[in-house]
Amino acid sequence: SRNETHTHETQPPKPPNLAPTVERQEDDARAAADRALDEALNHHERGNAGKAKGAFEAAARARASAALAAKHEGNRAFQANASADAIACYERALRHLGCGPKPGHLKRVPPQPYDYKYECGVAEATGQAGTAEFSRVLRLQTAATLLVSLHSNLSAAYLRTGNRHDAARGAASEALRLSPRDAKARRRRAAASAALGDHRAASDDLGHLLAS
Repeated sequence: SRNETHTHETQPPKPPNLAPTVERQEDDARAAADRALDEALNHHERGNAGKAKGAFEAAARARASAALAAKHEGNRAFQANASADAIACYERALRHLGCGPKPGHLKRVPPQPYDYKYECGVAEATGQAGTAEFSRVLRLQTAATLLVSLHSNLSAAYLRTGNRHDAARGAASEALRLSPRDAKARRRRAAASAALGDHRAASDDLGHLLAS
């Protein structure tokens, strides 16, 4: 009847979740980095050293933000046992920071998955002026802890595939080059060496862990 009271009021709709996804954060950061790098290269070509420096630094910060977003996405994939996706994310994060795949004609013995040099992807490929300066700024502004964690996490993801032990050892070795006391990277390199049948190297790493 008209005099009845309604005990259940209609709830207002919940606002949509407007928080950007990790993937969107990465895309936005990389786009910002590309814009800042274009600006920096233009200033550099015109001899505007001060403005170029500021734009190079802005590009490096944006690259780091993109790398962090890719790392978080990789961690999420790793926790979900999606090793291939985790590897793709960690490798992409390293590329944001200038660590590119090793050219085939520069193979070393034993072969490594990366040469881990700081490079300026598009600018270096096109031969634009300012590449060396951006590489220097990127290297100076990139936190070593971020690089260590990316290399170490990449090693763990390679190990989990069960058939990429060479790559796992290379990634762990790079983490240890940057941070020789990193225990996680040391354990992962020992596991990779053992899987490859290099028991002496595995024993050396385990002994290092026990001694530390």
